[in-house]
Amino acid sequence: MIFFFQAEDGIRDFCLSRGLGDVYKRQAVLCLLLSFSMGATAMAESITSPDGQLKLDFSVNVQGEPVYELTYKGKGVIKPSKLGLELKNDPGLMNGFACIDTKTSTFDETWEPVWGEVKSIRNHYNEMAVNLINEDQVQLTLRFRVFNDGVGFRYEYNVPNVDSLMITDELTTFHFRQDGTSWSIPASAETYELLYKQQPISEVETANTPFTFKTADGVYGSIHEAALYDFSEMTLKQIGDYTLKAELTPWPDGIKVRKSNHFTTSWRTIQIAPEAVGLINSSLILNLNDPCVLETTDWIRPLKYIGVWWGMHLGVETWKMDERHGATTVNAKKLSLIHISEPTRQAEISYAVFCLKKKMLDQEDRKTP
Repeated sequence: MIFFFQAEDGIRDFCLSRGLGDVYKRQAVLCLLLSFSMGATAMAESITSPDGQLKLDFSVNVQGEPVYELTYKGKGVIKPSKLGLELKNDPGLMNGFACIDTKTSTFDETWEPVWGEVKSIRNHYNEMAVNLINEDQVQLTLRFRVFNDGVGFRYEYNVPNVDSLMITDELTTFHFRQDGTSWSIPASAETYELLYKQQPISEVETANTPFTFKTADGVYGSIHEAALYDFSEMTLKQIGDYTLKAELTPWPDGIKVRKSNHFTTSWRTIQIAPEAVGLINSSLILNLNDPCVLETTDWIRPLKYIGVWWGMHLGVETWKMDERHGATTVNAKKLSLIHISEPTRQAEISYAVFCLKKKMLDQEDRKTP
């Protein structure tokens, strides 16, 4: 089975070197919405990854809805999929848009993380910023960054004549070209400690991200998000025809996000690799997170953390304040004998469980007369 984990946020240090930098190629592209039949689209622009293997096409359909699609090595991965947000009592962020212009750029840098598995990370992508406007004068920039290992995109809105906005839905979809295999856990706002399922993409009802998949063509991928700051967490919901739709985690009153009239969302990401190991080695999520804002990071030291929760999972101890309460300093010191540097690795989890089971058996033996 294949599980793919990667943090939505991370600490980045200052850049060591900059290559091409932000080299803007400004292109004034007038996106005329012609009289197409229902469902037809007017092409606006395309952009490829630095190595030319990934290609993202952007368009606006006859309803004025932004649409994107993704191909890898000439084969479709994501079919035309809609983009947009929905406001309470106002659909102004989702349709009626026309292109003003498109700006493209190339960026290439190398930066050094404060901690991690590698000493340096290359941040190399081609960017396309599509500027749109609708009849309500809502300005939307859809910013796409295409890396060799995937794609990130986000919404940048400027909504006039209002002070605050209540977002009720996100319309981002991921329409797979065909069915494939997936690995995910059900969507939950309460916990990530659920069992992963391997199942066809078409049978997934809901999912937390990262949502890992393998297409029928043998391409591996993962849907996730980056730079998740001051925005609702994204989960996924099946809407049919091999299509997953973004579902934002709501406030108690049902509102998904509260924002001012000028805001930027977190990045929606699709990592792509020819082999599963490419997802593990991908730095796309880290590259899309904001650079470190700390003036100095030399005081940060990676340490090991020893948790006591496995005793509760096994029933050896409880969270309650009784005679079997397990979250104590004494137990933490005992568990410090177990060396777990990366507790998400299956072998080390198994070793921790083995030690706790042995502890439980030793306790029972001492009770036996």
